[in-house]
Amino acid sequence: MTQAALEIARDARPGLDFQVTMQHIAALADDARSEIVRLRNDEETLEAFCGVMAGTYGFAGNPGCFDRADSSYLDQVVETRQGIPISLALVYVAVAEQLGLPLTGVAAPAHFLCRFDGEQGPLFIDAFTSGRIMREAECVDWLGSISGLSPQDLLPTLQPAPPRTIILRLLNNLKTLHLRQSNWLNAELVLRRLLALRPSSFVDRRDLASVSMMLGRPGRVMDLFRGQLSQLLPEERQSVDELLVSARQMLAACN
Repeated sequence: MTQAALEIARDARPGLDFQVTMQHIAALADDARSEIVRLRNDEETLEAFCGVMAGTYGFAGNPGCFDRADSSYLDQVVETRQGIPISLALVYVAVAEQLGLPLTGVAAPAHFLCRFDGEQGPLFIDAFTSGRIMREAECVDWLGSISGLSPQDLLPTLQPAPPRTIILRLLNNLKTLHLRQSNWLNAELVLRRLLALRPSSFVDRRDLASVSMMLGRPGRVMDLFRGQLSQLLPEERQSVDELLVSARQMLAACN
């Protein structure tokens, strides 16, 4: 998971050296190990771990993080100690893995969390809010207050998320940010990764085509929908037809 997150960061900075970030993560684990080595209670262990991450090193988020792509790039989050919920959670999980702590990512609605499975039941960490620890009932109540969903809807989402789900969520966050900020080059890189992971996604294909037009690459628009038109739903066809018309006009103007 850490390697995959760093691959996404390397799209933005091709010269990124993974080893530097991995060394920082190892150093964090060494410091945390000295705090938890003699603790036997799950909750005390988790409190000590979060105390190192949020207290000693200051890993946390703030509203401004949601407007910065660096807040999603794992190397930058490790360096600045600031990020969005999912990127901070990934740092927590990476450090916990080196300590042998059973910490996993949870793709809950509206807020990404960490899950710790101990003898007394699961505990949840909000890395964004300075390592806040919650029991399941408290976590469900809090998520309900920010998402409007019922406990019945929320409980299934509190299971450990598969790596693919986590990477898709990280990429979707970046996609939304880059499109909102008209950062077409980085949006293109993210959309290509998304389409590789879910090639049947019409939305990703359409968005990549739209970004390709913004970058002056009409030929790619034609390629994206070659052999795809018969598979489109009627409500999808109109937007694609408009893109194809614009792409043909741009190509004609270039010849």
